[in-house]
Amino acid sequence: MRLNVAILFCGFLLGSAGRSSDTPRLHSAMVASRSEIQNLLKAPLPGPHMYGGGIVDGDHFRAGALRREAPGEVEIHRDDSDIFYIISGSATIMTGGEPVQPKAVSPTESSAKSIQGGV
Repeated sequence: MRLNVAILFCGFLLGSAGRSSDTPRLHSAMVASRSEIQNLLKAPLPGPHMYGGGIVDGDHFRAGALRREAPGEVEIHRDDSDIFYIISGSATIMTGGEPVQPKAVSPTESSAKSIQGGV
């Protein structure tokens, strides 16, 4: 079965240590039109069968577009939350459980092959 999922996502940065309490500012808008987003969904990303990139970047949030053509690895974020909007295809979101073979991606993110005992 071929998986082809297009996702618009927003990440809200929950960790506020070292951040200003001022109103969050928009740093940059990387793309502005629907055609630019469609082109972005063709741009290869690191990792197998992944395409996309950033749409907008702010102090406490960022939004992007992602297309996967195969299942990805488990993502575990320490300081942010993702909101997914599936615009075609389908996805399975799992929470809780224990990561299988976790590995650090950055100081605030890790990945794993799968999750055991999640919901």
